[in-house]
Amino acid sequence: DQRPQQGDAAVAVEEDGDEDTEVAAAVAELGESFHGNMYHLLERNCNVFVETLCAELAGKLPPPWVNRLARIALAANSCAPCILP
Repeated sequence: DQRPQQGDAAVAVEEDGDEDTEVAAAVAELGESFHGNMYHLLERNCNVFVETLCAELAGKLPPPWVNRLARIALAANSCAPCILP
């Protein structure tokens, strides 16, 4: 069964043949500000990149649960910095 399950999120996208070019251009542009040496497990991770890419392409953010664990860990680490380096 290919239908989305309860809890799955879907976004309808119009196809005009330029999607691959638009996505590639957006990724290349974001690549200028997302360098590997700037990666941080909690504050600047792959989910932050995806949030930025979604905002650029779709004009909205992905569901809040996508990066929830990192946000919880960041909050916990700010209260008790000895949890994570």
